[in-house]
Amino acid sequence: MDSMNDNSREGSCDKDQNFITNRLPNKNVLIKGKNFEFAIGRLISHGRFGAVYEVLRRTDGRRFAVKLEICDTHSHGLNMDYIVLSQATKVSCEHIASLIDQGKIEGHFKFIVMKM
Repeated sequence: MDSMNDNSREGSCDKDQNFITNRLPNKNVLIKGKNFEFAIGRLISHGRFGAVYEVLRRTDGRRFAVKLEICDTHSHGLNMDYIVLSQATKVSCEHIASLIDQGKIEGHFKFIVMKM
């Protein structure tokens, strides 16, 4: 494989990661779901399409995890996660995280909130 091609791919990956990072929320930013508001906490993990953060629910200070997916990435992984978690929550699957809330910050990301 040509090393020049490897370098060009590296550059595009860096651009992709900067695109993602610029759309993710900063710590202590409030996000509003359908039912609750949450304060963004520490970054747990990030990937190609978004990130997972610890969040605090404003009404009671309980900790949850929020999975964010950047709107412009054309990925539908979060939609599938929502379907699976909402069905599992309805039948009380003890080995799958419970869905707490969902929402969208227009132009930035959509998200689901689940138990940690």
